[in-house]
Amino acid sequence: MANPRSLQTAVAKLTDTFARVASRAIRAGASVIEVARRDGWRYALDKSLRVARRHRQYQKWIGLYDGEPDPTALAVLGAEVAKLERRPHFSLIVPVYNTPAHLLRAMIESVLRQVYPHWELCIADDASSAPHVKEILDEYAAVDSRIRVVHRGANGHISEASNSALELAGGEFVVLLDHDDVLPVHALAMVAKYVDANPAGRLFYSDEDKISDSGVRGTPYFKPDWDPALIVQQNYFSHLGVFETGLVRTVGGFRKGLEGSQDHDLVLRCVAVAGDAAVVHIPHVLYHWRMTAGSTATGAEEKPYAAHAAARAVRDHIAAKGLDAAVQGPSRDFPFVRVDYALPRPAPEVQLIVCASGPAENVIVRVCSLLARTVYASVHVSVVGAQDSAAALSMALPSELASQVTFVDVLEGEELVDTIDRVVGASHQPYICLWHESVEPASPTWLSDLLSQATQEGVAMAGPKLLVPSGKIYAAGIVAGPESVLVRAHAGLPGHDRGYFGSTMLAHSVFALPCVCAVVRRDVLVSAGGMRAVARSSAHTNRCSVLRVPQALGRAILAPGVQMVVDAAQVTCFLADCPTLEGARECDGVPAFDPHYNRNLALNGRIAEASFDVAFPPRIERFE
Repeated sequence: MANPRSLQTAVAKLTDTFARVASRAIRAGASVIEVARRDGWRYALDKSLRVARRHRQYQKWIGLYDGEPDPTALAVLGAEVAKLERRPHFSLIVPVYNTPAHLLRAMIESVLRQVYPHWELCIADDASSAPHVKEILDEYAAVDSRIRVVHRGANGHISEASNSALELAGGEFVVLLDHDDVLPVHALAMVAKYVDANPAGRLFYSDEDKISDSGVRGTPYFKPDWDPALIVQQNYFSHLGVFETGLVRTVGGFRKGLEGSQDHDLVLRCVAVAGDAAVVHIPHVLYHWRMTAGSTATGAEEKPYAAHAAARAVRDHIAAKGLDAAVQGPSRDFPFVRVDYALPRPAPEVQLIVCASGPAENVIVRVCSLLARTVYASVHVSVVGAQDSAAALSMALPSELASQVTFVDVLEGEELVDTIDRVVGASHQPYICLWHESVEPASPTWLSDLLSQATQEGVAMAGPKLLVPSGKIYAAGIVAGPESVLVRAHAGLPGHDRGYFGSTMLAHSVFALPCVCAVVRRDVLVSAGGMRAVARSSAHTNRCSVLRVPQALGRAILAPGVQMVVDAAQVTCFLADCPTLEGARECDGVPAFDPHYNRNLALNGRIAEASFDVAFPPRIERFE
């Protein structure tokens, strides 16, 4: 006869399992319904199929490249880190509150299993009411002296609890770990390798994925290298986040009142002190973020107060830099921080260079249409490349535009890039906007919206998201692949799709921008050597010419809030005489890999796009 207590336990476990499965199903169904509400059922179905396909791909990828390392591989890694010149001591900071027993144990065990031995686990119990929390923490603290625990007398929420854990830290770096998440066995060893290899690094972050209650991994986020434009809109630094301990204490630790976005706030304040060059990306999955009900791993709407905290953190960061911007917290339709920078006062003058072709009447119609759909006062237009002479075009121009528009002939022996350089050299405006006649703006504020990004510190140029007439994406930036092959990002996706972790919605740094529309700082263009030096093409972009300036001169920003419709057939022949990028080397200003496109993401050239699927194989070794 079955033991009643055993039967009761089995029923309880079965009920709990059913409840978790049902909860996940309800959340998944709600997510599909929300997408259908916003974008229609056909798109919702298509996206669900894409998500399912990517999940299957990731399971295969884990099995091939990122499963549990075998003992031999771990022994080799352990021997490698033991020989490092710099072997930092890590203090893992964990605020705890009423964590389920099995998840709390899993978190602690994942730290105990680390290959790298130089760590301490600093746990602050934020006055948990569940008695098992204190029992488990005291149990582990008694077993391993590296586990240090403080039991707070009153609940103070996550910022105060994190500061209590921080007070225990004696290591060179603090590592942020949530109470129900887990680390892979090689996580701290990889961080130690990158700390040793980057002596100027003061903040380090890794790629991450999510893990279910049953241990199934999914939704990997293979991140770009450090991007000052992206971090204000999204805390992609997140997990695994590693901070120099002295830096964290210098900025005052975690701020009370920023609960829900306290980590994002800490990153912004630390970078403001340390500088962008102090941030190092580790392109490996070193963190498994638990998907539980109430966790932001399942969706930002789980903690609505976090939206207000995120907006405040970013608003304070921007104000501290002396910038003017309107900041809004995440919402249902825009689940990121929205940042709209104000233009400098007075607004900068712009030299708009229109690259046109065809007879006079067509060119005039295009120019008049463009100016009628452009709300920006300080702009002068130069039209180059037209079939008719500048004199004939000037005569056909409406008199009210005569002072604003100049036509420039392509001289005998010149190519279009040379003519553009001649116009740039003669201009005095601080910003140059290149515009191909095949492009149509979706909004009359397109130029001011691009300039709001182009005028930010460290930015060399900004460009829009390009759509084809059907509404699908032509290019959301340009990605550089192996051997300097260029491919278009997100080509073929619906124009309203959010892309990979919001990359078609959020302003972010890219390797290059299509030449058909881009705002460039004039001094950067001149310093780089002009259009002939910065314009490149590639067979993998269908010879779509792109702009790429040396990284030392500034970043290229994709501003996806600015949308343009482009005639792809005309784009393919634009600036077709410019040099190709194939064969260019790192010493020519082209890096060995694109820092804005993770080496774990696919670049197979199958449809001439960066698909953001996982790469088979990745372009980086497991412990590299």
